Amino acid sequence: MLKFIKHPTILLHDAARSGNVEFLILLIQTYPNIAWEDDEDGKNIFHVAVENRLENVFSLIHEISGLKHFSAKYRTTGKEKYNMLHLAAKLAAPNHLNRVSGAALQMQRELLWFKEVEKIVLPSQREAKCEVDSLIKLTPCELFTKEHKDLRKDGEEWMKNTANSCMLVSTLIATVVFAAAFTVPGGNDGNSGTPIFQHEFWFTIFVISDAFALVSSSTSILMFLSILTSRYAEDDFLHLLPSKLLVGIASLFISIVCMVIAFSATFFMLYNEANIWIPTTVTAIAIVPISCFCALHFGLWIDTFHNTYLSRFLFRPHQRKLFSSSASHAVDLFRELKKRRNPLCCNGIKCGGDGGCCSIASFYKNFPMDLMGMSSTAIEIQICHCRSSSQGEWEYVELLLDGSPEYVRCAITRNKETVLHIAAGAKQTEFVEKLVDRMNNDDMILQNKYGNTALCFAAASGVVRIAQLMVEKNEDLPLVRGFNNAITPLFITVSYKCTEMVS
Repeated sequence: MLKFIKHPTILLHDAARSGNVEFLILLIQTYPNIAWEDDEDGKNIFHVAVENRLENVFSLIHEISGLKHFSAKYRTTGKEKYNMLHLAAKLAAPNHLNRVSGAALQMQRELLWFKEVEKIVLPSQREAKCEVDSLIKLTPCELFTKEHKDLRKDGEEWMKNTANSCMLVSTLIATVVFAAAFTVPGGNDGNSGTPIFQHEFWFTIFVISDAFALVSSSTSILMFLSILTSRYAEDDFLHLLPSKLLVGIASLFISIVCMVIAFSATFFMLYNEANIWIPTTVTAIAIVPISCFCALHFGLWIDTFHNTYLSRFLFRPHQRKLFSSSASHAVDLFRELKKRRNPLCCNGIKCGGDGGCCSIASFYKNFPMDLMGMSSTAIEIQICHCRSSSQGEWEYVELLLDGSPEYVRCAITRNKETVLHIAAGAKQTEFVEKLVDRMNNDDMILQNKYGNTALCFAAASGVVRIAQLMVEKNEDLPLVRGFNNAITPLFITVSYKCTEMVS
């Protein structure tokens, strides 16, 4: 316990490395800014998540808005000056790679991680160079190529071996079903040359299934041939090669099923009137190869399909994990205050302690807020999660500000962000517009712990209207530097290549 008090990030980063999301969510819900605490190497939990390829931990970054994650992405870590994209470019440890079977799919997963991190870092960081040694400096893309050179070769070999094996089976099936089309069961009529059983129901099943088997096996051959002749560039492992493998395996499976159906239909056609148990038994036995194929290859097919077509859900869960219960609690409390609000209280007439304006203290009692501390989640949750077009959400916060107007200037997080900082980072335009009307010029230049104004948050969010509202209120605001007097809001805007914001 004493060790945790002195070094809280040790336990935090250990939880991140082990993928203990429930513990991290509990901590972040109580202390939102602890997510950005650094260890001795300058890494926060999201750097750790990238290093250890933990999607469930990394996905939390999409639920935390504002300039805080911008500063984390801008910063480099360690003596080698790695940024987050460099960490994604490094080859994952074997125990992380082996979560996916097959070298080609491992290469695909590594590319998915690199592309996902590339989406959230600053454009300038995509060209930043790390110090591999005293002589070599590499960009993230160059580092990725260097680190994954052997894995790419292994992936190419794995893909070719898989394609060769599957193409051999497809060729055998195509040969068999093609020959079966000209040697139909029961033979042909000696005079007309037409099949003897052509009017039988099972003969129709035989012909259709045989045709489907031939077409699907031929498609499978073409897909696997295309895999063998691919150029095997890094980006080919992301979608092109896995898609071909999916189509090839699916076509092979269909051809096997249709071949078995054609085989079974032949026995029903020949023995249907004699002993029905013979074709029934043969059909039951014929299901065995289909079951074996599913058991051996279904997992591979599902993994490939999930990584190729459902990868966008890998890093962005459908449901929010952070603040959900706390936000609901805060909203319920505010609604209760609204129901209890006595309009006479707003006119200066004594309400007897039953009006909503006199119930603000009860809100603090039920949902503690230390306006200068980390546990102040109530206002922050309301701002981050309110819908920009919802008038009702503003009324809840307006109720608080009507009773205590000075709260608009108070820091509500451990990093000293005000309500305006959080609203600008959360891209709540209508909320900011109403909030700016309650503020004066001096309020606009309030800075957080790192010297960032709310305009820096607006520049990072990319919402032009929010920045315009702030500049109209205080024309000198763009001149106030952020990041400990290092960069201006204009620099942040240029880094994100937001032309409209720059103008």
